[in-house]
Amino acid sequence: MKAVPRLAFILLGAFSALGIAEMSLQVFGDGLPVRSVWPTVETRLKSSQLADADQWDVIFLGSSITEAAVDPRLLDGMNAYNGALPFSTPISHEVWYRGQFPDEEARVVVLGLPAWPFHESDDEDLLVSGIEAALREGASVESPLATIRLRGVMADWFGLRSTQATLESNLWTPQGHLTAYYEIAGETAGPVASFGPPRMSEDVRAAITRLADYVQLQGGTFVLMIEPARFPGEVGDDVVQRYLATVRDLANDLQVELWDTYSVGWADDLYADEVHFNREGTVAFSELVYELLEELP
Repeated sequence: MKAVPRLAFILLGAFSALGIAEMSLQVFGDGLPVRSVWPTVETRLKSSQLADADQWDVIFLGSSITEAAVDPRLLDGMNAYNGALPFSTPISHEVWYRGQFPDEEARVVVLGLPAWPFHESDDEDLLVSGIEAALREGASVESPLATIRLRGVMADWFGLRSTQATLESNLWTPQGHLTAYYEIAGETAGPVASFGPPRMSEDVRAAITRLADYVQLQGGTFVLMIEPARFPGEVGDDVVQRYLATVRDLANDLQVELWDTYSVGWADDLYADEVHFNREGTVAFSELVYELLEELP
């Protein structure tokens, strides 16, 4: 008979501890870093910007090259957003765009591709599963109980604080443009290993095709843009041109516009490192993009 009161006493103590913890977190929780199910800082930040903003007429997708190169503020009179993501491929961008823009709205969608071949298959793009999970679960862990909402915060305090500091750094404009490379002028990175033979994987080609079809079904205009980054590593121009030819063939097959901004021949002092533009480069590139958008039918 004594076991029941003892169990009740243990349960009472446990619930009391949880109650005290809940009240403490409700009072002081605003000072703790916030958890999110989004896989990267950019996906977390940009999903929030896209949720809070008005409808966009022009969307840019692509790698960190496009994220740093296109400043929508310089596209005068155009309601544009830079949704590019570092370490992304067209595979992850198809999932990202479908999740963020499920509405039937006509818009211009510009997909940036680096001037070197994508070799990724569906299961090699590490962003895909994280974006899919976040779209299923929601942008943040929501619960009325602070002990659930803030679970794991203390265990990953330093990582979460670092993420929070990055989010609060103002390195991104409200239109998704990354400004971190602005004050770096002409400091090139070291050599980067070659990316191998010039080919586009079937999974990447299929993702681009599906994305183009999706945008066009929405009544929009899809554009393929070869990004302006210099080819990393030592490689002959013939290798680059063979790959660019496959992108041109794909654009022709899809009957979409192709902007080859790689072949423009940008000056070295416009780059912050081997592949990203600095402030001056961003201005020059955004001016070109504005002119290309103006010429779209």
